[in-house]
Amino acid sequence: SVAAIEAVDKGAIVTAPQNRPAFKREKIFILAQDGGRHAMTVEVARKPGELAYGLMKVKALPSGSEGMLFIMPQTQRQLFWMKNTHLRLDIIFIGVDGTITHIYPNAQPYALDFIASPGTAKGVLEIEGGMAARWGLRAGDRLLHKDFHALP
Repeated sequence: SVAAIEAVDKGAIVTAPQNRPAFKREKIFILAQDGGRHAMTVEVARKPGELAYGLMKVKALPSGSEGMLFIMPQTQRQLFWMKNTHLRLDIIFIGVDGTITHIYPNAQPYALDFIASPGTAKGVLEIEGGMAARWGLRAGDRLLHKDFHALP
């Protein structure tokens, strides 16, 4: 996907593997401040190679998946880009407690500019470009998932 720029593991740069990793699929929920609740199934990237690969080279979201959730090894400013990414994506930055801190809408395929979280983030959710606006998502909404101390 907007592969984590080069996933960092203990200070070492990790390059994306040649072949797409076998990502686990997990259910997440987003609780909007207006009371809306959205459920989706996403692929989850946790390991360095998964974080580096993301949704790169994917021409359509994989069957049974509505996006990708990146669980970063450290809570810090996160950098993403769209190199080798064929899909237009909304990039949603998530704090350690699951709170959405920022939404970067409609990231353009193949763009080489870095997309940075304005502050620190523990996770990043990538979904189809425009979906965040269609669902009315905004900063302050919550993502419920075990890695963010927020179970559904």
